[in-house]
Amino acid sequence: MPYENPYIPKCREHPRIILSKEDYILHKWKWEKYFWNNDPLVLEIGTGMGNYFSYMLTKYTNKNFIGMELRYKRLYTTARKADEACEANSSKSPLAPSAVKRRLWFQSHEDNKRYLILQSYGQSVWDVFAQEELSEIYIYFPDPFCYKQKQLKHRLLSRDFLKNSFYCTKVWWVLHFKTDHKEYFEDTLQIVKELWLWVVQLVSYDYKNSDIYDREAITEFEGLFRGEQEDFYYLILEKK
Repeated sequence: MPYENPYIPKCREHPRIILSKEDYILHKWKWEKYFWNNDPLVLEIGTGMGNYFSYMLTKYTNKNFIGMELRYKRLYTTARKADEACEANSSKSPLAPSAVKRRLWFQSHEDNKRYLILQSYGQSVWDVFAQEELSEIYIYFPDPFCYKQKQLKHRLLSRDFLKNSFYCTKVWWVLHFKTDHKEYFEDTLQIVKELWLWVVQLVSYDYKNSDIYDREAITEFEGLFRGEQEDFYYLILEKK
């Protein structure tokens, strides 16, 4: 009997997971209508199991979040953790008057949750988002494709991706890149310098021991290797 992935039907049934590109590209230019607000729109490419994605939902209740992932288990697990984060937010202290007004404005919306998960490659950013539609982009520990020379063309942070991401990002907002692969990190820095688009806001070759390291805001990858000797490299690019 052929194997059937049990997460496929779960993803199809979840209201906050979109599997078809034909469905989610319809929102390009009008994501504010989907979320019913003009708050900052944040993208995480490669949500993994959703640790950092759900953390952001808990911490930043005045932003909207879109995650991109490919595997069904990761898609569903991210959505489940995001649901838990939204429920935790709704059970906190009573709403202030301005928040009550916002809640009434959203009351006809499906569930008033500030997130969506897309089954998509990160390279499709320009297909999904319009010019200056994004506020922040997070890319944490993407596959470095470093085993063979011909694999390098598959890296996410290519010249085309960095150009497309630049045009999709609002002025004064940023792109975050974190990796444990020094070569990938330095190759990305070199592309940034050659493009003359992004402004380098921060470069860290020792992120785990830096002042900006947040022990609560880690991915599952960082959780696995936090006690090891591997170095983490962090790059923040700003659009000016």
